[in-house]
Amino acid sequence: MTELEFAQRLKEYRKARGMTQQELADRLGVSNKSVSRWETGGYPDVALLGPLAKALGVTVDDLLGEQPAAVRALGRADWQNLLSFAFAIGGGVGFFLLDLFLPTILALLLYLGCLAYGVWLQKNYTFHSRWFFSAALVMSFFIYFQTILRAATLLAPSLISNLLLQLASGYSPRGDAPALEVVTGYLLPLLTGALPLLLGTLVATGVTALAIWLFVGSRRLRLSRAAFSPGKALPALCPLLCGGFYLLYCGGVTQQYAPLPGWLYVYQDALFHGLLGVLALACVLWLLPRRRRAMLSACLALCALCLAFPLLAETELMYSIPTGHCYLYNPESTSYRYAVFSQAGPALLIAALVLAGAWLLCCFVTTRPREDV
Repeated sequence: MTELEFAQRLKEYRKARGMTQQELADRLGVSNKSVSRWETGGYPDVALLGPLAKALGVTVDDLLGEQPAAVRALGRADWQNLLSFAFAIGGGVGFFLLDLFLPTILALLLYLGCLAYGVWLQKNYTFHSRWFFSAALVMSFFIYFQTILRAATLLAPSLISNLLLQLASGYSPRGDAPALEVVTGYLLPLLTGALPLLLGTLVATGVTALAIWLFVGSRRLRLSRAAFSPGKALPALCPLLCGGFYLLYCGGVTQQYAPLPGWLYVYQDALFHGLLGVLALACVLWLLPRRRRAMLSACLALCALCLAFPLLAETELMYSIPTGHCYLYNPESTSYRYAVFSQAGPALLIAALVLAGAWLLCCFVTTRPREDV
């Protein structure tokens, strides 16, 4: 904007307000000659632009003649991006509605079809993997949990009935039972019963995440070698220590001899979950301040997989609380007199080594943008 254009605009705004040059000068605390100079071709000081615009009842942009930036019209890629979210999120909402009167498997197939189309739109028209990826996985988690719960109701009704019975009846320990036994006796059966459902949901969600990344993310990302550092390998201790926890119960245990203190046998499940929680918290606190937040989700997934260790452990012995001896496991024994405990078997040790090795292998690779995209 030229000086003459500014002068003309200032004069028009002053006359529109019915003000003289002297009145405007009095409001600004300047001389009449200053206002006259501005209206004949000159700019006021920058500090006076705000008070000048306020005195004239306009904005500084109006005074300087600046037009607001035009709002960009939505293009085809924008609409396709919104459409991809609509199919991924709306398809999930539609699943829960269709599940009310259609077979669950049919509703699941319809949702997967909507999700696949949303992923296809993401790959070919836009790429907002951060929000789309997170939203799709959260929706998939709840949908898979609902599907697996329905399948368990039909295929394994005893599992669901035991969970409901545990919730309805609670736990009735003997009168002299310690408080920790009351808590573990009520909560741990629920956690143990719901563990297969949770693990199945996590596995299905993980497979979906991998499929989306391979189809969408691999278009713009590529795997490359990364520098290894001991700090990255810390979460690998989680499966190793959890597997070693059950290995602790193997040393010197016979049918009559229990080398460990009795409370280790009685509260084995509670101690395992406590150990796993402490390790997960330690890994999170270690990764957060070291700019490795991208590894947090993978670390939490690794800890979640360790929840399967109690299912892989071998249960052959039980600890007698009154005598302090170990005996062969007998399901008919009174629960408050015996504590069933598990030992590390080949399946558990192999799983621990595989998880730790997979994490160490991932420490040597990273993802980088493709240069040809």
